[in-house]
Amino acid sequence: MKKSLIAFALFASATSAVAEQSCLSFEQTLALSAKLDPAVAVARARSREAASDLREAKSLYKPQINAFGRTGSGNTDVVDSTIQNQIGLRISQRVLDFGDARYARRAANSNLEASKEDIRLARLAAAQESALAFLAALNVQKQLDITAERRDYFRQQLESVDKLLDQGGATLSERADVAAQLADAQAFYLELQFQLQQAQTRIAINTGNEQDLCPSNDLGGYLNAQVHTLPNSEAAVSLALNESPTIKALQNRADSFNAEYQREKRNRLPIIDVVGIASYSSLGSGSDFEFQDRIGIDVSVPLYTGSALGARKQRSASREAAARSELQDARRQLREQVHITWYRISSLERQLKSRETVVEQYRKQLDAAEMEYELGTRTLPDLVEVRLEYEQGNLARIQTEFELLQQRVGLLVLTARLGVPEIT
Repeated sequence: MKKSLIAFALFASATSAVAEQSCLSFEQTLALSAKLDPAVAVARARSREAASDLREAKSLYKPQINAFGRTGSGNTDVVDSTIQNQIGLRISQRVLDFGDARYARRAANSNLEASKEDIRLARLAAAQESALAFLAALNVQKQLDITAERRDYFRQQLESVDKLLDQGGATLSERADVAAQLADAQAFYLELQFQLQQAQTRIAINTGNEQDLCPSNDLGGYLNAQVHTLPNSEAAVSLALNESPTIKALQNRADSFNAEYQREKRNRLPIIDVVGIASYSSLGSGSDFEFQDRIGIDVSVPLYTGSALGARKQRSASREAAARSELQDARRQLREQVHITWYRISSLERQLKSRETVVEQYRKQLDAAEMEYELGTRTLPDLVEVRLEYEQGNLARIQTEFELLQQRVGLLVLTARLGVPEIT
């Protein structure tokens, strides 16, 4: 109950804040995507269908009332044959079925629980897609900032070279080199703008909201804190196996097939009903209708069905076996994915520290190169090369950071902890 209240509060704050804020936050993106995704609507519809199946299964042990009308011709005693008309009500109540209704309810209930997990899975998938698009937009924005700095840098260098060219302090070759770097920076900047628009368009479609994305400078720290609440990979695997909607859905479907199999094992046992009939009937075309009532026991036992009962039993057993195998395979794959993702996160965290050190050294090298260029001890091509090395190092750092955030989101999805509010 407490978790439901927290989830509702998170969703309410996310949806109400959209109208108040001028930008779309990471949490709002997840909540809106999980709410509006068509796959979630499909999963909800199937869950309602499963709920209807459960209601139908529960009705097997409830009284059944039917109105009927009959007319026919046949013998009414030893020698006479006449037309009989009858209209009335038939009331029946199942009293013994050797577990048929119980296993029908169990199968339907397990199927309903599986459909609820399918909703969770669809919501997680929708949130994951938008989360990755959000991260991609942030990644491109950081690359845009660096490329803009590169573009401005070479624009200033081109202006300086033009002045030096007029004074004989630079060559046409040096100017062409700087101009080419400026044009390349501008082309790369335009490509990054397209990638940013692509990510923003995907988020706008998924969320139904066209606001700009909020800057999330602490998003990495937030995802890191979520991931590192787990001490090691085995703890992550254990949590994933216990909380994964995929595993839970497969487990419930296997249980549903098992219940169906248990039900079919009893398909040759009798079903006993108490039946009461109240009717008005007449004999012959001129007879008056007379009230008749009857109460008794109906026993239904299949004797010959052309192997239909055996086929149904075999089919349900095969379905259960397939479901158990699929569940086992899903567990193995999930265990592998969690281990690999955990190790990948650890590797990327170490790589990111190395990348930051590289960028820091390139920054120092660039500062020294600029001073040497001003003093005339380093040529312009050398300075350009150092500037490009600094930029490539910075872009590599950003890409590593982006991959790290992607893997953290992936681990949160595998352990079903991405933070999507459970709103029904």
